[in-house]
Amino acid sequence: MENKDMTFEKFVANLPLLDWYYNMSDDGRAYERGRLQVQRYRELAESNGNEWMEAFKAERKKWKL
Repeated sequence: MENKDMTFEKFVANLPLLDWYYNMSDDGRAYERGRLQVQRYRELAESNGNEWMEAFKAERKKWKL
């Protein structure tokens, strides 16, 4: 999904679905997939302003990261 297609509502709905514990994986493919996924959402948050970044940080905090 391109950035232009991502609404704030979709962004927030997808945050709990991210692989927040990707760094715990023994599988290199799962690790890389999760890392890229979280990185993409962080970049979306950074490029779309404070509300998006606060939502990203709040979700990350729920996972105790």
